[in-house]
Amino acid sequence: MRYCKYCGIEIDTKDTFCSHCGKKIEQDVEQAIKPGVEGNDTVPIQKKSTEKLCCELAYFGALFWLPLVFFPKEKNAKYYANQGLWILILSVVSCWGIRILGMINRIISGSILGIIFGGIYSLIFILFLIFMFYLFVNCLKSAMRVHRDEIPDSILFFEERAIIK
Repeated sequence: MRYCKYCGIEIDTKDTFCSHCGKKIEQDVEQAIKPGVEGNDTVPIQKKSTEKLCCELAYFGALFWLPLVFFPKEKNAKYYANQGLWILILSVVSCWGIRILGMINRIISGSILGIIFGGIYSLIFILFLIFMFYLFVNCLKSAMRVHRDEIPDSILFFEERAIIK
């Protein structure tokens, strides 16, 4: 019996694709060592899946540093780290901005200017929610593209404006 080199699931010798992860199984590759089986002194290192996980997690803001720390020689580690760092920066700046506008709205409420600013603040808050939803959806899409071994598209202009060089 053989095991998938990507996910470690047991596969039949006649299978050409893994039923669990869907990756193509190369026929000329030696059998992978299944972890936890008696007699196996070594545990297989699934470097590819670990790299992918670090790159996927980089898209969720505060974990942007993972690919740089754990896989600095991976060719796209800086790309994923930059994407995650930009997402973190935009999220924090947007949240601070909406908090400051909320404080201004509370200070000037009760006057004619407060009524007008309250309407403008409501519109800005709706735009803020739409922008945050946009970032969230694009982070999920990008993480899924990384999981499928594809290079994700740049979110907004971040590819040209790399912070981490």
